[in-house]
Amino acid sequence: MLASNLELVQHILVETNFILNHIGNKSKDEVVNDEVLCRAVVRSIEIIGEASKKIDDEFKSIHHQLNGKKLLEQEIN
Repeated sequence: MLASNLELVQHILVETNFILNHIGNKSKDEVVNDEVLCRAVVRSIEIIGEASKKIDDEFKSIHHQLNGKKLLEQEIN
């Protein structure tokens, strides 16, 4: 069964929250040097990417403000 757009967005939010909660105030070097955390963050990003690809174009055009790439860039900077 295919996941609905809302289920996919929920997956994205869960993974985004995981990343933000576990990275906290750590520097890039701290994250990269923590192999377990680094692998977890990479896996979360993979899940976000896969879920993002499955959201249909109509949903994306209606909710264009949910541009994950732009949101992630804002959070990192």
